[in-house]
Amino acid sequence: MLAALRVPAFAWYWAGQLLSGIGTWSQSIALSWLVLDLTHSAVDLGTIAMLQFLPVLALSLLGGVVAALKRGKMIDRVITVTGLSLSTVPEFVSGIVLIVLLAIVTKVLPVTADA
Repeated sequence: MLAALRVPAFAWYWAGQLLSGIGTWSQSIALSWLVLDLTHSAVDLGTIAMLQFLPVLALSLLGGVVAALKRGKMIDRVITVTGLSLSTVPEFVSGIVLIVLLAIVTKVLPVTADA
């Protein structure tokens, strides 16, 4: 492992994956904490945790089937592009949702029920 870190490209990749993982888990903990603080419900907390990781589980199983059926460089490229888009877009959207929820909770963004 340490010998592999001497290769600059792998060292950059490893550092990027480390930082990405830290960010993902920090966001997961923040969202879970927010749900627990707002609802005080273990069921809601479990539902949020399940919904966060359900797409990863479902798409991983589907990706495994596709990779087993089709081999070659094209499938590697498709998986890489799909993985990048599927990991970037939901993180961005969930980050925006988290910011809006925090703004509502802290009363920076008032929400009224008047219609």
